[in-house]
Amino acid sequence: MFTIKPESVFTITGIRKCRECHNLIDYRASEAFLECGCGYKPTSSEQLNDADFKIAFALASSNSQKIVGLIPWFAKVKQLDVSDADFNRAFVDYFSTWPDGFTAELDLLTNNARLKQLNPFNKTKFNSVYGRVIRDGQIAATSNRKNKVLDEIINYFVELVGSNPKAKHPNIADLLLCTFDAAVLLNTTTEQVYRLHQEGFLNCAYPQKKHEQLRADSHVFYLRQVIELQQAFAAEKPQTKKQFIAPW
Repeated sequence: MFTIKPESVFTITGIRKCRECHNLIDYRASEAFLECGCGYKPTSSEQLNDADFKIAFALASSNSQKIVGLIPWFAKVKQLDVSDADFNRAFVDYFSTWPDGFTAELDLLTNNARLKQLNPFNKTKFNSVYGRVIRDGQIAATSNRKNKVLDEIINYFVELVGSNPKAKHPNIADLLLCTFDAAVLLNTTTEQVYRLHQEGFLNCAYPQKKHEQLRADSHVFYLRQVIELQQAFAAEKPQTKKQFIAPW
């Protein structure tokens, strides 16, 4: 994931405490990569472990935006604190084989859902199987709106839908998404999702009452239809949110 320049070893340190003021040096919080807040500059003899170096160098480089969203996302989903002594090592290990570990985690959730299925999948909430994977994935967005976690989430469910075609009996591709998660996958707003439903692009899992307003947390849209619609517009890939139909 990271490109390391050997000469940079002498410019960035991974020590935990300053030798002068004894305060914790946390470059992730202070962005003071080359010196402590008291002005002390660590020397090249104060060696850091490999993971600390990779994170520090990546954050100090011009490509820092590539990981600034990944760090809080990883901390959130793994329930870790960025100040933990082993955080950097765990982070580097996880992303050194990306997306294999993430895909394996999603596969485990998929297989567990099939083994423990109680209700038909077309009456099962997506979040009851995959939790907050889509919502949490938003945390990984970079300053230029790119998001490798959401990209991989979409890739995974595109493959899931493709390998589970619509059949007489519902399958795992027929899970119910809430309006908010559907908007995230479609890179649009919840208002646009409502319009897509009213224009017939997205079917609702149950008949709506007259004047009923769908809530953002209502699990009413089929994963299959959302992914198929997302793929129909995938070639555009704009940096701003999509507007699928003209406003009223």
